[in-house]
Amino acid sequence: MRVDVSQLDGQMSIAVSDTGTGIPEAALKTIFEEFQQVKGSDQKEKGTGLGLAITRRFSEFLGGTIDVESEIGKGSYRKRSGGLQRRLTFVLH
Repeated sequence: MRVDVSQLDGQMSIAVSDTGTGIPEAALKTIFEEFQQVKGSDQKEKGTGLGLAITRRFSEFLGGTIDVESEIGKGSYRKRSGGLQRRLTFVLH
């Protein structure tokens, strides 16, 4: 996993990329909805399907947007960007 943070003209961008199995194109339209998971994924741990939905709402709360690009076999790239209208602190474990 790689996390890149940048700022330009008052706009902050946080990009997260991974080398996972990727997300099928058909699933890209729904993965930011609550309780959505990619079918047929070979992930070892199962979740609730809330992580990206919460991330999308958090991004919107901060006045930004979130997008995803993915290709099967090459992993995914998620980007959150926008003007930060509120103070933001990230804690990564």
